[in-house]
Amino acid sequence: MDAFFRLYGDSDGDRDVDLHDLFSFLSTLGRRRGDPGFLWYMDYNGDDRVGVTDLLAFVHRIGTHLDP
Repeated sequence: MDAFFRLYGDSDGDRDVDLHDLFSFLSTLGRRRGDPGFLWYMDYNGDDRVGVTDLLAFVHRIGTHLDP
């Protein structure tokens, strides 16, 4: 069986949340599902918009790195 794990905020799949991911997050902040540039994977709480709750979750994870 394969396991799948997603680190919230890791937009490029490199197992950390860094400045590259911050730029991706900021590009979608304030957008809703259906808006151009909406990144569904940055919608932490699943409410179809990227807002303050998602920002707080992202900030909590910045600097996080997962060992392989």
